[in-house]
Order: sequence, then structure tokens, then C-alpha cells
Amino acid sequence: MLHRVWLSLALGLVASASSAQTPAVPLLRLERDVYVDAARNDLSPIGWLAVGKDGTIAISQFQDHHLRFFSSRGVATRTFGRKGQGPGEFGAMTLHGWLGDTLWVGDMETSRFTLIGPQGRLVRSEMWPPGVRFPETTPRPHPSFIFAVPWAVYRDGTVLAFAYPSGEVVPDWMQRPAGTLDPFLRLTRDGTYRRTVGWVYSSNPACQIATRAGTSSKPLCFRPFWAVSRHGGIVFTANIERSDAQNDYVRAIAVHADGETLFTTLMSVPRQRIPRSVADSLQSLFSKSSREPTKSVDLPEVFPPFEQAIVAADEKSIWLESGVTTGDRVWRVVDLTGRAVGTVRVPRSVQLRVVSLERVWATERDQDGLESIVVYRLRR
Repeated sequence: MLHRVWLSLALGLVASASSAQTPAVPLLRLERDVYVDAARNDLSPIGWLAVGKDGTIAISQFQDHHLRFFSSRGVATRTFGRKGQGPGEFGAMTLHGWLGDTLWVGDMETSRFTLIGPQGRLVRSEMWPPGVRFPETTPRPHPSFIFAVPWAVYRDGTVLAFAYPSGEVVPDWMQRPAGTLDPFLRLTRDGTYRRTVGWVYSSNPACQIATRAGTSSKPLCFRPFWAVSRHGGIVFTANIERSDAQNDYVRAIAVHADGETLFTTLMSVPRQRIPRSVADSLQSLFSKSSREPTKSVDLPEVFPPFEQAIVAADEKSIWLESGVTTGDRVWRVVDLTGRAVGTVRVPRSVQLRVVSLERVWATERDQDGLESIVVYRLRR
């Protein structure tokens, strides 16, 4: 997201004056195990990173329109794809996930899946659901959706899709919780509705600021977020439910792809004031980057409680990154009951991509902006 770019720029201008407060849970230690150097391997900016069952690492190289594969020990093995619309070609390979040991890549330009086998060979390409349609047995009225974007593919021929309603009216039978709008739906490959899996909280309009070029996201403003496991088994959502002078209280919900609620819990996160130096730097950078806001940018007084979440590759834990942007990145690790089981700290230059309670895969950015791949062992 664009607001993260501003945060990264600002952090180069201010000292790491503080770090996130964390709950009284064990500090989990990361021990570097594998390193794939960006310069030696001629890596361009990494879009996403995926890890197979055998430890094979796949990364997207958006600038080059192809994928790069590395062994579990970081040895380059193969390259797949090129720019285009034919078999094994990509236009915008934004989406990805796993169907067993087969990697699938979703292309936003062609609305198509490309399935790649364990040996890095093309299995097949197929179109994703053209929209959402409802069986005659479904209660009426039927909602209308602009389109649905797949986030998981299952062996039974269904997909998990993030659906965009054509309006804010959703029929009562879909049981939409207050404050939410966009659902995750289980659909067949032709777009036939099977079930509603979960709902995503609506975005906060206060986080948008008008500029002469349109609209832009306000730095350090909390946005409800969600995460989906790459095998599609878990959908996680989070939003601030309430706040007081000391804490934000974040409602965290994890549901199974079959619709079962795994947990719903209220997480208490101590509020931390944004240092004046950080706020001043961000305001200056924001004004320069957004082509003149139409009014002054009024930043929040405190950091957001969390920035993002990752569902573990083995679907046994969920990791939440603190929204504090000074000092180390701090991740809270919770199990599938919502209980905090550990805290992980990494340097600001390290961004976790794939996680588990045994190993962690990340990218590390150097002073020149090059992203290398780092694999860690998790120690307790």
C-alpha cells in the first residue's frame, strides 16, 4: 500500500526512538538459516513469496513478468513465465496460493489461473469464476456483486472469492454483521454460490484524504484488515471495536473456510503516542508525495494497534504486526483459540512473508532498496 511507502521513507529521517509494547508472553527468537542475496541472484523487487511443502521458495518478479524458484537451501533452480496472455504467460500476477503441492497464480488482467506443478512445469490454465450467481433454491432476494476475486482454490472444485457488492444493501439471509460489507464466498468454478464464509469490515472513510490528483490514504490511520491462508483454510479479520485513554481493543475473528468460527476475541493493545519528529516527517513527505492535499493533513495522535496479519502456512497460528513504526517490527503470535503464544522482533528492514511455528521466510531490504530472501528457524 502507498501509505507504507511513506512510512518507510519517514523512518529513514527519524531515529528509532521507541519500540512496541508487547504482552507478557514468551519472546520467540529467530535464527538465520538460509540467505538468498538479491545482487548475486539478480532479483528485482519481490511481489509475493510462496513456500512449497518441500521448502521450495517461489517469488514473483513483477517487473520481469516471471517467477523465480529456489531450493529449500536457497539455490536458484528455475524461472517460469513471461509477459503475455498465452499459456504460462502473465500480465498482472497479483494473486497466488496452493492447491496441494501445486502453485496457482492469479492474473488480474486475464482473470485466469495458471497452475504450476512441483517441478516448475505448467499444469494448465483456466478462467476463474466470471461472477456470482445463485441457485434457484437460494432465498430471495439475491444480492448483486460487481465481481469476485479468488483467494483460494480447493480440491473439490470450489474457490474462496472476495466479492464486491454492487451496493450497500445485502439481504438479511446473508447475516451480515454490523460494520461489514464485503464477504468471502465459497463458489464453484462457474461462480455458483455455495456459502458465505466470512465478512470483512468496511474501510474507514476518515483514513482517506482528498488531493488535487484524487484521493490518498492518510499515514498512520488504522484500517480494518484481513488475511487468508494460502491453502484457503482460514479467513482472519480485525477491527478496532473501542478505545480508552490507555488501550485500543481490537476485535479479532478467525473462521474456517467451511464457515465454522474458530475464535472471536477482543485483544487489548496499549496505545502509543506518535513522536512529534515522526509526525512532522510524515506530514512533509505526504504533502510532497500526494500532489498537494486539498486541506492540511491531520494525523492521528497514536500509532495504530496493528498493521497487518499473516495466517501461518500450516494454519496453526496467526501473526499480527504492531502498527508502531519506530524501532524493531514486533509481531504478536496467537494460536487458533486467539491466545497469545509468543512475540517476535525483527529489524525494521525485515518483512515477514510466510510464517510457521518452526520456520519463517522473509525479505530483507538493504540501503539500496534491494530485497534479499532470508529463512529463519524459530527458537523458543
